[in-house]
Amino acid sequence: MNFQRLRGFEDLLPDEMRWRQAFLQRVERIFAAHDIHWITTPTLERTELFERSIGEATDIVEKEMFTFQDRGGRRVTLRPEGTAPVVRAFLEHRMQPPVRLGYYINNFRAERPQKGRLREFWQVGVEFLGYAHPASDVLLIQIATEILEAAGVSSWRLELHTLGTPEERNHFREALRTYLAGKDLCADCQRRLERNPLRVLDCKVDAPRLTDAPRLVEFLSEESRRFYEEVREGLARLGIPFEENPRLVRGLDYYTHTVFEFKAEGLGAQDAVGGGGRYDGLVAYLGGPDVPASGFAMGVERLRLASSLIPPDLPPLVMILGVEPADLPEVLSLEGELAGKGPWRVQVYPEPRSLKARMRLANRLGAHMVLIVGEEERKNRAVRLRDMAGHEEHTVPRERVLEVLRKHLGEVP
Repeated sequence: MNFQRLRGFEDLLPDEMRWRQAFLQRVERIFAAHDIHWITTPTLERTELFERSIGEATDIVEKEMFTFQDRGGRRVTLRPEGTAPVVRAFLEHRMQPPVRLGYYINNFRAERPQKGRLREFWQVGVEFLGYAHPASDVLLIQIATEILEAAGVSSWRLELHTLGTPEERNHFREALRTYLAGKDLCADCQRRLERNPLRVLDCKVDAPRLTDAPRLVEFLSEESRRFYEEVREGLARLGIPFEENPRLVRGLDYYTHTVFEFKAEGLGAQDAVGGGGRYDGLVAYLGGPDVPASGFAMGVERLRLASSLIPPDLPPLVMILGVEPADLPEVLSLEGELAGKGPWRVQVYPEPRSLKARMRLANRLGAHMVLIVGEEERKNRAVRLRDMAGHEEHTVPRERVLEVLRKHLGEVP
């Protein structure tokens, strides 16, 4: 049987992993600078966690979750997003707010695979728990722009909106439902109309035609308007450009007040690379105290498509070869001495092939330097060094190998 990966799932090959490692090294510096602490939650959670937090009437819960019954008869789900599990961990481990948590995780959604949107996808995210002031939303957006820069995404735009409080959104929801009644809507929006009419505003088919629909801003209290204004003023002070999008509602029910989305140029219709917002009621809704919170997540696959980041070149490769099988202990000893002692990679190839064949392999792998140990070298406590670029070969005492390599390839960075 010829096995292949499942549709919508990708192998992350070495070149891709090199890009991700370079990106995550930059993210790690950003997290450290902003006192953001790493967290990872389990891939599998109880289904009720997502039904309760995301909302049963959302597309994610209705159509996109990988949900099944485990051997104990419990309904479990592969994590479709990062916020609800982080909040669950915050409560379960009795973390004391305020806390700043960051993650790099894989999520799963049973969507139709497209470029940059897979069934298994990776996100970098940040969650602030215990921060109520609008300035914390501004800071989160600032951190998100730093992550965009870290990913090499230079051309992006920020869309901003407010959803107000749950009560204000409920009043808007009823007005929108009344407005949409009798409209010629697509099948998905007909289904959304009763359970979650805000999602109609996010529909690629119907939303552009609803130009005279009620606007949420009309239902905001003075307090909610003031909160939103402080966010806008904070972004302006930092010089972060944004566009107000009154139709931006995000796909999850837990959002309140600030919501935002980043879009990258050149990705076509699927141009959203990340977003987030405030979710003040979620901690209490999941059984905890009334803790204000906000956060965001960035899709790594989308960032990769929009990225100009070039990973640094691999360090030079040093290969160590023995002439005969009897030379292998000395070869392995050399690897232990040299690995991690300089700006190079070390590889031993112990397979019983001719030295000539293994030299060809070293050349194909792009080795900068080959160390050769044979019977003569073992007797004299020496090593032959061959510079693959200059094709020069000379013998050095064993105790000077490290010194010579550093002379040719550099010191430990």
